[in-house]
Amino acid sequence: MTLIQTVTTDDLVIQVADRRLSRPDGSVFDDDYTKLVCWNTSFTVGFTGLARIDPAQKKSTSEWLAETRCAYASFEDGVDALRYWASGQIGQLPTGKGWEDKRLGIIIAGFDRRRIPLVAEISNFDPEAPIPANQN
Repeated sequence: MTLIQTVTTDDLVIQVADRRLSRPDGSVFDDDYTKLVCWNTSFTVGFTGLARIDPAQKKSTSEWLAETRCAYASFEDGVDALRYWASGQIGQLPTGKGWEDKRLGIIIAGFDRRRIPLVAEISNFDPEAPIPANQN
């Protein structure tokens, strides 16, 4: 499981994550997987959980995050859209063998014209979360 560390100050945001992708049994699948993406040169987006977010398992979650966020200029609109689209994507994933764990956690941090650090979390690790948890 990925640990995303995010630090904000009045002047900067630092976000780091490992690059290892593991199989459910703990064995290494990929040691060079991207779990952080940049949004509009102002925000960093990191995730843990699902490595592929489409039913065919062809699109990486990092690629999907970049595509989903790029259409939104404001922080709030982008976070709301990401929450909405993540819920839809996870809801379309198959159930059954190989799809038991559909957890996804996303952290967005950065600055806009307000010059204060902005941070948002979207997660279904908690059953009360805004995107659906495992639906088996």
